[in-house]
Amino acid sequence: MPRFWFRYTLKNTPLRLILLLTAGLSILVLLVAFFSYNHYRKALDLEINTPNVELLQINADVTNREVRAADSGAVDASFHPSVARLLNASAERQPDLAKTTLDYLQTLSLQSDIRAIAVVDFRHGSVLSSDYGYRADWNEAPDRGWSTWIREAESKPLLLKRRTEEGGAANTELLSVVRPVSENGRTIGAVVVDLDYDLLFSKMYLHPNSYQYVYDLDGHRIYPKLESPVPAGEMTQVISQIDVRPFDYVHVLGQDYLANQAFSDATGWRMISLVPMDQLLKNARIARNAMLSLALVSVLAGAAAVSFYSFAAFRPLKRIRNLVASAGGEAAPKTLDELEPVIGKLLGDVSNGRLAVRAGLPELRSKFLQDTLGRRIGATEIRTKWESYFEDWKPGSLYIAVFSIDRYKEWADRYEEEDRRLLHYAMENIALERLGNGWKTAGAREERDSLILLLQPEQPEASAAESAAEIVRTLKEFLGVSVSAGWSGPAAGPGSLPLVYEQAVGALNERLYAGCGRIHAYEYAERRTLPTEEWANTFMEALEAGEEQRSVGLVRGWLESLKRDPARPEDVYDAADRLLRRMIRFCAERGWPLERELGDYTRRQAQTLDLNELGNLLERQALRISEAAAERRSSRERRLTDEMKTYMRDNLPCNIGVQDVAEHVGMGVSSVSSMFKEETGATVYEYLTQIRMDAACELLANGGLKIVEIAQRVGYQNENSFIRAFRKLKDVTPGKYRETHKAMRRSSGEYADPAKAEE
Repeated sequence: MPRFWFRYTLKNTPLRLILLLTAGLSILVLLVAFFSYNHYRKALDLEINTPNVELLQINADVTNREVRAADSGAVDASFHPSVARLLNASAERQPDLAKTTLDYLQTLSLQSDIRAIAVVDFRHGSVLSSDYGYRADWNEAPDRGWSTWIREAESKPLLLKRRTEEGGAANTELLSVVRPVSENGRTIGAVVVDLDYDLLFSKMYLHPNSYQYVYDLDGHRIYPKLESPVPAGEMTQVISQIDVRPFDYVHVLGQDYLANQAFSDATGWRMISLVPMDQLLKNARIARNAMLSLALVSVLAGAAAVSFYSFAAFRPLKRIRNLVASAGGEAAPKTLDELEPVIGKLLGDVSNGRLAVRAGLPELRSKFLQDTLGRRIGATEIRTKWESYFEDWKPGSLYIAVFSIDRYKEWADRYEEEDRRLLHYAMENIALERLGNGWKTAGAREERDSLILLLQPEQPEASAAESAAEIVRTLKEFLGVSVSAGWSGPAAGPGSLPLVYEQAVGALNERLYAGCGRIHAYEYAERRTLPTEEWANTFMEALEAGEEQRSVGLVRGWLESLKRDPARPEDVYDAADRLLRRMIRFCAERGWPLERELGDYTRRQAQTLDLNELGNLLERQALRISEAAAERRSSRERRLTDEMKTYMRDNLPCNIGVQDVAEHVGMGVSSVSSMFKEETGATVYEYLTQIRMDAACELLANGGLKIVEIAQRVGYQNENSFIRAFRKLKDVTPGKYRETHKAMRRSSGEYADPAKAEE
């Protein structure tokens, strides 16, 4: 009965009008309610959020100015000669030297916001303070609240700590700014500048209708020092929810707040303000709830109207059902929709038949072609579906043609996605229309830039070259798109289609040498094998060193060698793809710019270019990288990194490690590791292993030394350790690598050097 009622309702004009009016009015009211509420919220956000963020930034600037002044004093003191003499002196001489240093510290501490300055000696455990003078043992100092954490300065360039002054006035709060004093890469002491906490934060500007908080990098509360309306545990949840966003709405202790935050670039502090939202949103919520109530009333009114109309309309139907039931006994139908299952089955059969007709042979053939060429179905299924889908095709030769858009990235950037799909559809229809006379055709698409056609000649005189050339000309004339095509050899049957598809793709790849906008028929040709990754490694080293002339020369030399002695196009495209990805990854690790074409690079982008265009792309990106590398090379970090690299190359046979490299440049191990990783994208160990393996590859390829001798020459004292490291990086053993290079030399007409001993 419900389904019968539903069908009747949809067919009955008055009921349809009532339902549409009810639904339309309810939706309209809901939209107005939510739109008004959201509009009010956005306007409120703008009015409240902007001044709060500005106030937080002002407060951040205020604290930054004071902390920077204190930090500047700490830095000056850490480099002052008298401080250096004091920290380098023996325990016996320190009391005498402390007098001169004390005068300097007391003069430096005369700034209004500085409470005291202290110099802490890590070696002797002594302290000199502008407040209480020299103490040989810092545990005897009147104020030693910093003693529990001062050693953190050995691993951090700057410390900011909130603490309570010991021995001073009750509840005297201080903010300590600490700078380490280093000598020869070793931290020998620290300078502690104490700021008056209350004086520092009294300069902040506060809004009467909001609460402000300051947290440090470790999540410890800096301000305020007293408990606030929002407890510390709830503030932890607020910080976790807002994360790094400039503002967000939070719910704390049953109340809604607008949370704004700003970050200090000098201290790293998180400045947070909380604005209560209850009173601000009170009027908006009343209006929203009134609108929702109106929508609910309209729904109830519509439901009542439909119910009343349905009751009146179905009274005769119910009377007829009762009469039939009383005359037919228990076997008589009790409802008029008992025929629903039978009708549903009939409608389902008709619907399925319509779906099959709608799909049609073109879609089925396209799916078959995709599955066959992708080797996703077996021989039996291929034969069965061929007989079913291609029953009008005669036994005979089959061909595969692949049409690909030249310079696809450049073409795709000119159109929106919807326009590209439309043009693809037009290309397919033009191709099928041009081949309609003399050829049976079926089409499929595997890649965004290409169209695959399965062809069978209907007439012996049908010319594949003329048909393909006509398609290329038509696409250029009407759609303004340059297209290249690859044409396979004949296939004896559908089982051979994957093989001839590879032939068509191989023929299409001849675009690399012959240029774009041409037809390429499959023809077997013997081509040389490309060399290993040594050229790519040399090229990347030139880029990293900022050697613009050398990197461009390597690209041009590579192109000239391919023009003189062509390699397989698939190998060239693979090599270019790997090199482009290395360049993209190289730039991403350093934040360097990319050519516009490489913004969303894919392998198909390279495969639609000819050799000159591919070389131009490599050359343009090489110039970008070389310029960025040359600019960065002038920095101090870059110079130190280059010095580390030179030291590792010069001492390659020695058993050196990160500690040796750090000592060579006079820095700490952690500083060297982080700086080298940031500059090169690799750790010191990874780089040292890489250059050792590169040197080993050269010795294996060009000499007859034993494996153990090569291991010693590249810094490995143990032969097995060298073999394991080589295999992990190169995926082959040293012996296998040498054999491969010998075979490559023999195939190219060169003579491999004989090994001096068995390996």
